[in-house]
Amino acid sequence: MPAEPPAAGHYALVVVSPHLDDAVFSCAGAIAAARARGPVLVLNVFSRFSGEVRRHGVVLGAMRQEEERRAAAALGFASVCLDELDASCRRPEYRAIGNVFRPPVAADEAWLPALRDRLQAALAGCSWDLLLAPLAVGWHVDHLLVHRALAGWRGRPDLAWYEDVPYCWIAEALRLRLDELGRHPGDEGDPGLAPRPAPLAARRLVADYARSALMRRLRPAPLRWLAGPVVAGYLRRLVAAHAGSPRPERPRWVPQHLPLADPAARIAAMASYRSQFDAFFLDQEDCRRRLAAHAALVPGGHAAVERRWRVAEGMCAPA
Repeated sequence: MPAEPPAAGHYALVVVSPHLDDAVFSCAGAIAAARARGPVLVLNVFSRFSGEVRRHGVVLGAMRQEEERRAAAALGFASVCLDELDASCRRPEYRAIGNVFRPPVAADEAWLPALRDRLQAALAGCSWDLLLAPLAVGWHVDHLLVHRALAGWRGRPDLAWYEDVPYCWIAEALRLRLDELGRHPGDEGDPGLAPRPAPLAARRLVADYARSALMRRLRPAPLRWLAGPVVAGYLRRLVAAHAGSPRPERPRWVPQHLPLADPAARIAAMASYRSQFDAFFLDQEDCRRRLAAHAALVPGGHAAVERRWRVAEGMCAPA
């Protein structure tokens, strides 16, 4: 049975979320701020699973829907699911975790126009002050597909692209993604996004990932020791595949900063998604440290911040 479309009407904010949790992980502050101005809609794209399973250390199943209901009630947003299949259930190629963070397979490339039509049709009855869509930091295939499905709208004044949490909190991941998309403040001296040689970028990313909850939770210890070199090799290959100089004909991306007055409330909202939060963070204090470390790299001296990106006026380009 097809999912119900969003209620027609005007929203202060619409967030397009690849999965249940991405909108709140990445945009909880924006959602809370927008609720003071009007209704907020979260449109979840890949929200269907083929059973109760745990893959790649992340839970896929009915509890995800209950987590979404709790977060929606706490933050006051309307949640609608398109119920497309999650990548791990959609194609056999994505059952290996390494393939989830690579470009879409041929079957998904062929399906992308249909996904684009479905997503845009779901939004057709709505208007909004601001539409937020994923930048696809980290290259998760579902995030990439949603980004590409809306890429034809780049340059619209009512559209911005959010940094995908937790991937954007991993060293080099945001800068490498922006390099792919075009020019950005790192080309103009922003130290947090400054270009680095691929080997140095890979070392930074590997060191940061080794400190993540995903790695530190691996048990027993010998498994963690064996996994370390394998994961490091995979990450180095991933960086090599995405590193390179931006092409000058691509658009210029400009940031907008949303300082967070209450970081604890943002973290509490993220923790509503217990099955995901525990996979990515050791505890709420670990999440707070990573939020603060991210803010320290963002110009403006914010204690905590969400950042979104727009394509400079007149610089719209195809996917």
